[in-house]
Amino acid sequence: MWKWFKNCLGVLDETHIMITVPKVDKPRYRMRKCDIETNLLGVCTHDMHFVYVLPD
Repeated sequence: MWKWFKNCLGVLDETHIMITVPKVDKPRYRMRKCDIETNLLGVCTHDMHFVYVLPD
């Protein structure tokens, strides 16, 4: 049924997370909708355990 994922080890995804930063750093983390956030790349196993996290 899922032949494309036959030997898949886990999942790779990128998302935006809201963060709190000092006022002086806010322009650096402001996104296009004016939220203060950063990118986060995460890899998890089939058991939903994170094995790698890379904040931007």
